[in-house]
Amino acid sequence: MVTTQGNPPKEKKAIRKQTIERRQKIWEEEVEESWTKQLIPDVRKWYCREFGEINYYITQMLTGHGCFQDYLCRIRKINTDTCPYCEKVDTAAYTIVQCERWEEARRTAQTNLGSKITTSTILDIMLQN
Repeated sequence: MVTTQGNPPKEKKAIRKQTIERRQKIWEEEVEESWTKQLIPDVRKWYCREFGEINYYITQMLTGHGCFQDYLCRIRKINTDTCPYCEKVDTAAYTIVQCERWEEARRTAQTNLGSKITTSTILDIMLQN
């Protein structure tokens, strides 16, 4: 393990950059295509962001581990993976991007953000400000 304690700022920056590049390489080599990987294909953008805190709701959205029926069914908390508002499988992607129940909130957010919310745009939207 490389420690940055006691190193000059330039050295710390170089070590951090190397660490992030290593993490990106590992991320790219992972075979499993996860929801999080769809949202954050380039971890360098995420690690190098200059603002933003993670809370309970953002963690659920980024991981897909939360109040989504498919996840709750997978961990045997409930018996069905279907959306409580329709008959489709309720995943994080479905809830955030497609579910009709959340269309008005999604439309309002898209208007306020000036961007369409899709799995490929969420990261860039989050990193705007």
